[in-house]
Amino acid sequence: MEEVTCNIIKTNLLSEDSLVQTGVDQLLSEDSLVQTAVDQLLSEDSLVQTGVDQLLSEDSLVQTAVDQLLSEDSLVQTGVDQLLSEDSLVQTGVDQLLNEDSLIQTAVDQLLSEDSLVQTGVDQLLSEDSLIQTAVDQLLSEDSLIQTAVDQLLSEDSLVQTGVDQLLSEDSLIQTGVDQLLSEDSLIQTAVDQLLSEDSLVQTGVDQLLSEDSLVQTGVDQLLSDDSLIQTAVDQLLSEDNLVQTGVDQLLSEDSLDKTAVDQLLREDSLVQTGVD
Repeated sequence: MEEVTCNIIKTNLLSEDSLVQTGVDQLLSEDSLVQTAVDQLLSEDSLVQTGVDQLLSEDSLVQTAVDQLLSEDSLVQTGVDQLLSEDSLVQTGVDQLLNEDSLIQTAVDQLLSEDSLVQTGVDQLLSEDSLIQTAVDQLLSEDSLIQTAVDQLLSEDSLVQTGVDQLLSEDSLIQTGVDQLLSEDSLIQTAVDQLLSEDSLVQTGVDQLLSEDSLVQTGVDQLLSDDSLIQTAVDQLLSEDNLVQTGVDQLLSEDSLDKTAVDQLLREDSLVQTGVD
């Protein structure tokens, strides 16, 4: 009777042991699935990190392009400063030419004033010549001298007129030079305006690149946020895996106690069998 009881207990214990083993296998299988999910999440995390590195690389290229555009903008500004400096030199040349033109005009006015004095002198001499003509016999000698003086004064007047014409011609050439310099100054101003317009377009390009860089940074922040959520999920799965492992250890511990009880019953059964024999 005790042997039958022992056999029943043994059978029950072995059945429970099989159930425990089945539970352990099922837990190990679930642990394997958890490990697979963890590996998949780590793989996705690696892909996210690769995407972040790629975005950071593109951000570096964008920064390089921005630096190049700023360098070109600096060169454009240097060109503008050089053109403005040349424009200042041209303006100085124009002022100098206008100053020389003013001096020439003063000389012309002085020559015209001297010509007026000569003409007054001629008129006065002609008046005196009329008086001398009345006393022809007495002043023939003086009239000849006066005529010589008149001829000399008329010759000097002709030379003065020639100098005036030459100065007016040079003044016309100077005015032509001034007009040409003003035309070149207008072309320089047009080039400066074009450079400033291109500089404005460069600034617009820089602003657009900085805006795209901000969008890239936003994408990086979102990916890092997703990566943080993935890491949280991985930590949660590892925590559940630890709980599963604890359950497995507990079942193995209970199985060990059951095994110890079976061994004790078998020993008692052996003693009973020995007593029966």
